[in-house]
Amino acid sequence: MTDKKIDRAASGARNRNNITALDSGFSLLTYELFNPSLFAIHRTPMSRRAKDLMHKPAVNRLLAAESLVLARGLAGQAGDHGLYLGMSNRVAKDLPRMACWTRLRLVDGVLHGDVKASVAEPLPFADESFRVVVLSHVLEWTPHAADLLDEALRVLRPEGVLAVTGFEPFSAWMPWLLCRRSPRPMLIPRAWLRQRLAPHCVQMLHGQRCGAAWPMRRGGMAPAWLGGGFVLVARKRRAAVMRLKPRACRQSVGRREWVPGTHRECA
Repeated sequence: MTDKKIDRAASGARNRNNITALDSGFSLLTYELFNPSLFAIHRTPMSRRAKDLMHKPAVNRLLAAESLVLARGLAGQAGDHGLYLGMSNRVAKDLPRMACWTRLRLVDGVLHGDVKASVAEPLPFADESFRVVVLSHVLEWTPHAADLLDEALRVLRPEGVLAVTGFEPFSAWMPWLLCRRSPRPMLIPRAWLRQRLAPHCVQMLHGQRCGAAWPMRRGGMAPAWLGGGFVLVARKRRAAVMRLKPRACRQSVGRREWVPGTHRECA
């Protein structure tokens, strides 16, 4: 009986080790697949096929569903300047009312629109210039996604709102997107976005999947947890300096010396 117990325990330990190795391998594979720096090595400039992909009927329906969620997430926002970065001239509907919207679109690694700049360079705007910044699928078509996200936070005012939309990597849209001819969009998980936003004093306000579960020609809307796209809304907070309470410091006073020849009664 003792030998059987020992063999059973050893077999259970080997099974647990195999499961642990499998989980570690899957985590590493997921990191390798969705690490933007690795995609940057093999990234080619966006060609006409990328623009054709963003104009397909399935993607247009997904963009319409994202516009509805984006309108709810940005409801109540107002200000003087807003920044919209997208992949085409089409702008999401029901955006917040701003005195001026700056619209840019990404084509072949260059931002066109109200201004022209390279996506590899810092945005040509001063710090804290915009009340609302919207990144619509633009992070998926550039190897400089991390730098562009940092630049969006730089030009965003404190208490301003940042909205990011994209394809959901863990959805039924992944095979359809991977079957497209190169270049393909870089699928960015929401966990990577939260990790990049965490050091910048950013508060998550709204995060939701939306759109159809499969890029079919016809079909109803899917539940929120099956949608092929996502919308992430966050607010930039100003790093507050905590005021320290002053602490009384006791200081010892030395013995007072009297002038020679004087008496205490005369003092």
